[in-house]
Amino acid sequence: MLSVQQLASPREHVPYFAGWRRRAARELTARGLEGSLRRLAQLVPVGPYFPDFLTPSGQQSGLGDGLETVLGTSVRRIHAEVSELAATYRRPPTWLDDLAHGEAGVLNQIGDAAFGYHDAVLAPYEQPLTATVRSDLAERSRALAAGGVDRLLSGLHPSVRWESPVMSVDYPVEAELHLNGRGLLLIPSLFGVHVITLADGDLSPVLVYPVSRSPVWDMSQGHDDHLRALAELLGPTTGVLLLIQLPRLDTAHGGDEQAMIEVIGAAGVWLSWVVILVIAEWWLEYTNHTGKPKSRRRPRVSGTR
Repeated sequence: MLSVQQLASPREHVPYFAGWRRRAARELTARGLEGSLRRLAQLVPVGPYFPDFLTPSGQQSGLGDGLETVLGTSVRRIHAEVSELAATYRRPPTWLDDLAHGEAGVLNQIGDAAFGYHDAVLAPYEQPLTATVRSDLAERSRALAAGGVDRLLSGLHPSVRWESPVMSVDYPVEAELHLNGRGLLLIPSLFGVHVITLADGDLSPVLVYPVSRSPVWDMSQGHDDHLRALAELLGPTTGVLLLIQLPRLDTAHGGDEQAMIEVIGAAGVWLSWVVILVIAEWWLEYTNHTGKPKSRRRPRVSGTR
């Protein structure tokens, strides 16, 4: 959902995504999906609040599973959170009232909008997006191995200040979150601009932070564009060598779960309340141990809820 803000909200624009925004806007127009973007943007406006149920807890195995969790949210919770969202608008979109009452048709429209948006502007970039997030995870694992939890959290983001056992974050609203023995889930986000957390302190604590973005990758369309950009900057031979080396470096430094476990074990660190989990938003595809792609089914809500 943070990619929607990056595309639809000028105040969130980061130059890094300029090329992607241009291509995404053209693709959405070509597919007639401007309305889908507008609806998603109204659901996740830039500001102090958007509904927590849009950030499902736990590890989702694909777009279909993530949407199934979102669309399966209880009507009571949807009503409470969408009502809070509507209160932030001077003139709320009329369809938010239908959503607040859990109307199946509106929920399915949201699911369809998310699927269409994903396929148009995110799926074409799946491999480089995944590589960027994995690279950030590798960086965090090295920090953890070198300096434990203190090094990990103190270097998480410029807006985060860690003075054990208290973390302070620059945030648009003033609030306190007490873990009370609960784990803190760190979620890297490629499209995020600010560190964010869930509004409801009773939910499992989550901190979404912007990843370290590659300075040489501008989200060009396809592998060949990336190669040409590197060749122009460094010369064709160097460009080819870099493209070969970068994935190997990523794999060598924690590109998968087993490597992450080995790094933590080598550091002699036992994490009882910090969990690092790669959820590169819903659009990232994961593969199970049999090598088969995990679910991309389109969940539907039927009947009266």
